[in-house]
Amino acid sequence: MSFKLKVIINTILPICIIFSGCENNYEEDFPVDCGTIEVYYYENIAPIMESYCIDCHSGLFPPKGLLLDNYLSVREVKFDILDRTTRNIDDEGFMPPQSNTLSDVELANIQRFNDLKCIE
Repeated sequence: MSFKLKVIINTILPICIIFSGCENNYEEDFPVDCGTIEVYYYENIAPIMESYCIDCHSGLFPPKGLLLDNYLSVREVKFDILDRTTRNIDDEGFMPPQSNTLSDVELANIQRFNDLKCIE
């Protein structure tokens, strides 16, 4: 094997390995089919909304007009939901009120939902 070929293999192979490993770490940066995100919502986010949010954030006059009883409404304010649920429990605006913080799994699900980008 020639010296040039060895240099190319020793240089390019590690670069390919590095970049292929990074691809999986940034899955959320790539748009996903909207239907897939909606399924994720119903499987992982809707139960959280039902347990902690819908009692107040539904009906004709929810606080600050914020409805959290359906996929489209939640998708529009997903960053705000993430922000309020990850604040310190004593901080103003922490949600859900009169509750302990959400579980690590629930918070991770909200984070993932927030990170997913929809292909329209």
